[in-house]
This record gives sequence, structure tokens and C-alpha cells, in this order.
Amino acid sequence: MGPARRATEDRLAASDRRRFIRIEAFGTDAAVTATEPLRFGHSWAAVHAIHAARPCAAHPTGRFLLTLPPKTYAGTGVQAVHPDQ
Repeated sequence: MGPARRATEDRLAASDRRRFIRIEAFGTDAAVTATEPLRFGHSWAAVHAIHAARPCAAHPTGRFLLTLPPKTYAGTGVQAVHPDQ
């Protein structure tokens, strides 16, 4: 096995350990609750992230929102965290 192939396999193995990105459905319930953050000027992408991080039946305490600008999510009721924290 060559060094390039070994390096590629090492990167793939490392990426399997860092699977923290998950695609969440944005259904009717989410669309209804999205109106408030949209009125306050948040983008659709931010609204989707806010919805995914808020408490729900599957995650009663909510989920952390890993983001570079955590201040963007101040006052939204989610736990926004910078990757360096």
C-alpha cells in the first residue's frame, strides 16, 4: 500500500470518529415554529439550526449547537458553542 492510499484511509477513519453533523427534517411543526425567529431576522439556515437544537421529546434538554458565531444565537433558547470551547 502506498503512502497516499494510507493517508486517505487514515483521513476516512478519523472522519468516522467525528460524525457530529446530522441532517434533521424540517417538517410542518418546524415551519410553524420558525415564524418567530424569522420575524426577528434570523436566516432560514439559522432557524433550522435553532429548531434542531431546541428541546424535544427525543432530546428533552435540547442539543448543543456547534457554530463559529455563537453570539448569533443569543436569546434563542439554544446552547450555542464555539468549537474551541
